[in-house]
Amino acid sequence: MKLLIVRGYGNIMNIQNYNTQELGLAKAFVSRGIDTDIVFYGGNQETHIQKWSVGDGKDIHIHWLKGKEYFKHGVMPEVYALAENYDILWLNEFNQYTSFELTKKYPDKVCIYHGPYEQNYNLPRKIVNKITSTLFFRKKFAESVQVFSKSRLAEEYLRKIGFQKVKTIGVGLDSDRFDHYEDVDWSKFGIAENDRYLLYVGTIDQRRNTLFLLDILKKLHERGSAVKLVLVGKANTDYRTECEKIISENHLQNAVIHIESLNQNQLPSLYKKAEVFLFPTKYDIFGMVLMEAMLFEVPVVSSYNGGSSTLITHQENGFICQENADEWVNIIEKLLQDKDYADRIGKLAKNTILEDFNWGAIAEKTFPLIKGVVDGKKSKN
Repeated sequence: MKLLIVRGYGNIMNIQNYNTQELGLAKAFVSRGIDTDIVFYGGNQETHIQKWSVGDGKDIHIHWLKGKEYFKHGVMPEVYALAENYDILWLNEFNQYTSFELTKKYPDKVCIYHGPYEQNYNLPRKIVNKITSTLFFRKKFAESVQVFSKSRLAEEYLRKIGFQKVKTIGVGLDSDRFDHYEDVDWSKFGIAENDRYLLYVGTIDQRRNTLFLLDILKKLHERGSAVKLVLVGKANTDYRTECEKIISENHLQNAVIHIESLNQNQLPSLYKKAEVFLFPTKYDIFGMVLMEAMLFEVPVVSSYNGGSSTLITHQENGFICQENADEWVNIIEKLLQDKDYADRIGKLAKNTILEDFNWGAIAEKTFPLIKGVVDGKKSKN
């Protein structure tokens, strides 16, 4: 069986990223005997093939296809002839131009891997998503094409608009990439050896709800806690100004540590020192940082979003809360005060990632349905 993973977005990928999903999946498929290649948008560069070794003498061929970008959609004319050579086309998102065109041309050998779900936090983006989903939706495809969703929220959305063959498989994490990491002197960043801190990793902006984190920290300090908050990520200028105002008004200058960026090999030692990981985002397709924190046994308190809805069982391997600061504070205090409880949550979180959300486990969930697509195609020929 030959499988081609096609990423249709019109941006050039940095495949050195530790958890490029297409590479993680391809590696898992190859290790299970499926000959797998990848298509990435190559922009103005000439079409070329890059070999990516996955061990045991096996390679993935990455096809960087020349193309044009329109409204974040990649248009790659060479992809259609290339797709002819494969038994299965694994397409990212149904509402991408390239996914739609390949589904029209090869409806009998398409699988779709979809992550976005309905959101209400950003009206312009909601309108754009509605337009593309309407433009690239066909009822006959929705009734017959196999779709794998990244989250339970994505599955609910897909079924709501008419897709019938949907299975939630989640997203994988390549834990091997964390085997070697840098031991950092965190005092250079203002984190003392004995500091107890809450951790957030991601963009600092309205969607990620950073102001809510400051409200939580303020309430913790009002209750007598000396815990600090470490924020890792770049900040939107206006939003940063608003955060700095709140920090100043509540005298939290010595309790908030902002680190704009870290190398991927520096993050593990930061996770290992954290008491609790906080993720109050208003919308997130999955949130790889949730998986990272769970892998390093950091208890997670999160809003209800794509990743948390799929990864976390409330009060078992993490916590999912509404936007109620007192609720978050109560949970955080219990985790800070009861180390055995926090350790138990952290260990169950790690097991969840290692057992169910590595790329091998994700691939295994797809095999019976992928085989069904191939067998169905054979029966029609």
